[in-house]
Amino acid sequence: MIRSFIDILIPTLLISSPTFALALTGKVVSVTDCDTITIIDRSNRQHKIRLYGID
Repeated sequence: MIRSFIDILIPTLLISSPTFALALTGKVVSVTDCDTITIIDRSNRQHKIRLYGID
């Protein structure tokens, strides 16, 4: 009984975990509030990125 519960619980937790990552390469053009950076990518688009866990 417990074994079958664990067999269902572990995959459910792994599948429902919200994980998302994005690789972005560019040049940092400004730093704001010590935890936000603005970068320009290869196609000259500007991206404002807030760094998690800095404060």
